[in-house]
Amino acid sequence: MPMGDLARTDEYGFDPMTGVPIDPLAEGGSNVLGGILTATGNVARGLYRDIPRAANWFYEQAKKPEAEAQADVRNVMGGLATQLVTLPERAIGASQSALDTGVYNPAPAVETALTMMGGGVAGTTEKAAGPGLGAGYSSFKLPKPIEEMSSVVRPKNPAAETVINPAKLQGSLLLPLVGDRTAAAAELARVNGYKFENPVALEGGHGYMANNPGMAWAAGKSIAPGIARVAQEGAATGKPVHGVYTAMSETAPDFSVMMSDTLTEMLKHTKQTREGTRLFNETMKAIDPGFPSEQSAKLPDYLREAPGGVRSAFAKAMDTSEMAKHGFPSVAEARVAVTDPRLLNAPTGASGLSIARMDPKGGLGPSGHGTYDTGIRGNYVGGFPTSIPKEIIYPDVVGALSKHADAVAQARVDAGLKPFRPTEDYLMTRTPKGLPRMQEANQKWVDTNSQYLLDKGFTLGSGATDKKGAAAIQGIRAYHSSPHDITPAPGHPLGKFDLAKIGTGEGAQMYGHGIYLAENPAVSGQGGQYWNQFKNRFGGDEAKAMEMLQSSKFDRGQAVEAVQRQIDELQRRINPGGIFDKPHMADAWRRAQEQIAELSAHRDLLASGKPVGPRTYEVNINADPAHLLDWDKKMTAPELEHFASKFDATSPTTRNMLEEWSYQNQKRGFPMPAGEDIVRELKGVGSNAKNFSRTLNEAGIPGIKYLDEGSRISSPGQIDLIRQNIAQREALLAKNPGNPTDVKWLAEYQDMLRRAENPTRNYVIFDPARIRIDKKYGIAGAAAPLGALAATDAYQPRGD
Repeated sequence: MPMGDLARTDEYGFDPMTGVPIDPLAEGGSNVLGGILTATGNVARGLYRDIPRAANWFYEQAKKPEAEAQADVRNVMGGLATQLVTLPERAIGASQSALDTGVYNPAPAVETALTMMGGGVAGTTEKAAGPGLGAGYSSFKLPKPIEEMSSVVRPKNPAAETVINPAKLQGSLLLPLVGDRTAAAAELARVNGYKFENPVALEGGHGYMANNPGMAWAAGKSIAPGIARVAQEGAATGKPVHGVYTAMSETAPDFSVMMSDTLTEMLKHTKQTREGTRLFNETMKAIDPGFPSEQSAKLPDYLREAPGGVRSAFAKAMDTSEMAKHGFPSVAEARVAVTDPRLLNAPTGASGLSIARMDPKGGLGPSGHGTYDTGIRGNYVGGFPTSIPKEIIYPDVVGALSKHADAVAQARVDAGLKPFRPTEDYLMTRTPKGLPRMQEANQKWVDTNSQYLLDKGFTLGSGATDKKGAAAIQGIRAYHSSPHDITPAPGHPLGKFDLAKIGTGEGAQMYGHGIYLAENPAVSGQGGQYWNQFKNRFGGDEAKAMEMLQSSKFDRGQAVEAVQRQIDELQRRINPGGIFDKPHMADAWRRAQEQIAELSAHRDLLASGKPVGPRTYEVNINADPAHLLDWDKKMTAPELEHFASKFDATSPTTRNMLEEWSYQNQKRGFPMPAGEDIVRELKGVGSNAKNFSRTLNEAGIPGIKYLDEGSRISSPGQIDLIRQNIAQREALLAKNPGNPTDVKWLAEYQDMLRRAENPTRNYVIFDPARIRIDKKYGIAGAAAPLGALAATDAYQPRGD
């Protein structure tokens, strides 16, 4: 939420509100030290006006007359102001205390505590190693990538989200509502396999808007009136004002009760060393002497009542490699667990997942939020299907902030100060006076943001009526071959699949109970593997017409023309004066007449559009491939636990079994199961297959996907062997061009390599209503355009 995290504080020496350099001598009066300290204090006050108990520690440390101010005090204070990103209010205490005493010295105890908090001086802060290894979510390299961190988040009656397009906002003013990335309308039940005694309520985040009718946003009581006032001023222009969710940094949740509750639950499952406990408690008691101890039963309640800055310090004091060595839980895993998955890898400033129409009167009320007590009135209108970068959604605001930041940087250079440029992300949390706070959504804005969504693969619906999935990705194109006909049904001119017919057709349903389809037409399209398997079932005129159709590469028009040419040639031969129009050719003339009759029947059958040979259906599956259970792929712990969460409402027994499976495998270091293992463990094949498929379908899992036979060559060794065989056949053909055996084997090896490098899958779909037949026997039907997914299949968190 709005004040959950502050961007990096500015260094001493200039006013972050105006960018005007501060003259140390002028500000300090009689000495340089006083000027620097005053400047630092001014900067800190501008950043954080609510001084919590954490400042007390710095008051006490700064009063210790351990050494007189050194000549490099400018650098010390500059580094301090820059590094104290964990708790900016400490800069106030340090500055004011030193002003009172005239003495400041960062003693070893101070440096140690700062380092533990992820701050420190002179570059002591640890840095993450890179993407996936902690960047953004931790101050140090993590033992495992973020994508392998596991958690169980259970929805708690979340409100329906509405997908809108940018045109819905045209003519309004957009107010960035800067907040943390936490999920909403859910509870966190496990992290890293640890089952919480008290699941943590997740309150948002961007989801706050949709799940709190009548409220657009929540903030602290000192912040909310200012936001409401800006909205009121915007509404006074006669234009509607829309508040737009804008993501803060990955560590922003540290300020919230959600994060402190998560960490206190994780502490119950980890064993800290005595030395680690001592160091951690010393650090926190230095910030607040009333800190109870990290092992105290009173800790959760203490943190819930503490200022947000103390909660931030609590998380950041734990977020160090030193504390990890002493057995403390992973703060990064907690941050990832509370984060809405749609924002997990989003850049700071990503905007638009939730949007609300602000109350033009600037009304306030109780927020219903556990961290931020004041609600800003307004009504949720929807959100975009994906976040949009701040530079695109707020071009005028960000452009003005960027120019301001450049001016600040240049002013510092002109004043002879150390080069420094405040970031646009920081300035958005404290917009300097005179700069725009809102973005006008004019026609250019609509065009630019619409194009961004189109470039990302989304289609644009008609506006506020577009529910989840209206701006959706294309469904799955697939094929089905069968010796049986699917007859037309009301509303389905090409027919529809029927689960009641399962058991009367082909196959053993070995991958589950449902309709079997193939992604690759070479498997189940016309002329494919199953088509050829079924073609011997047909005889008579249909078999002959089928052969003619296959020889014409399943182009009925070409097949009809080819048959007609044969008929015309035979007719020419039997016509008067033709080569069969002679007494001694009477038998040939008669056979030609019979052939003409047969070929005419074949031609008429091909031209009629009636079935010819195995029945082949080209279909669109109304589902996202990512939502299907993958038979072949082993899951990660997060994927298994997320899969388990799908059964919250429909089958708690299944959910508990899968969660326990994940926990035990993590505990023992065993690999996670693949989809096949899950199906067999839950008895998804055989006599129970129908019930299993129903259970998965009710949980929102539309089907199963598995590699087709030609795509199961996947090991590097197998692929290398295929490449060697290709090279061998090419060498033989170079010596003996056109050799039919080598040509045949080269084509087969090349096809094997293509399939191995670009694998295709078969699908088992549980609900026939998801399957729309678009072509039957190769003839297009009167079907709707391909693409739209069902409403339940678009934009689901954590890959639902």
